[in-house]
Amino acid sequence: RLLHVEPDIALLIISILSTILVNYFWTSKLITERIGVSAAWLTLLAFNAYPSAFYMVAPYTEPLTLALVFGGFTLMSKERWFGAALLIGAASALRGASLAFSGAFGLAALVASWQLRKAGNDKWWKPLASTPLAVWGVVATFVAFHYMVGDTLAYVHARKAFGDFHDFSRFISPTFYLRGFTAQHMDSVMMFGMLGLILLAGRPLLRAFTREQATFLVAAGVLGMAL
Repeated sequence: RLLHVEPDIALLIISILSTILVNYFWTSKLITERIGVSAAWLTLLAFNAYPSAFYMVAPYTEPLTLALVFGGFTLMSKERWFGAALLIGAASALRGASLAFSGAFGLAALVASWQLRKAGNDKWWKPLASTPLAVWGVVATFVAFHYMVGDTLAYVHARKAFGDFHDFSRFISPTFYLRGFTAQHMDSVMMFGMLGLILLAGRPLLRAFTREQATFLVAAGVLGMAL
């Protein structure tokens, strides 16, 4: 309404601006100081060459979600826990799988509080106190569904109605992984490739980050894959 454009054009503008922010955060001082300028630019290039990276410049929720999470990670790294939780909480309103970032933030906050308490800091509780805000978006969504359609879990029920039902037993099913090799985005190829990269470079990479940052990155990866 502000720009007097159609909704689909507005969504596209939001996606493009979010993608610019993601690219900016990816090569910011926070990242380049830890992995180096060359590695930051090369991984950014690899990200933009990823087969499904076109989602980043389409009217989908991925770009804004990633921009909010990068912003939250940046604020978390500056120990601005409440601001970080607000941004990651906003991401939880956009995609169900964003709860992986909320969970990762909670674990990172727990680690930070534990370290502050060991150091004798009187405000050790601040990171933990911010964690409820990391899910404010999904809570607001469920409340809205409850009052607008009378079904708090409308999102879950709608996905199930369209056949999107997953059992965690799939993780030990060879068929699940084999099917992923021929999926639209070659999910299994990307997943096993990513796991290989983590085995090769994960340990020295995580050493470059603080303990709470490393906790967030690992937890977000594990929870994201599970969801």
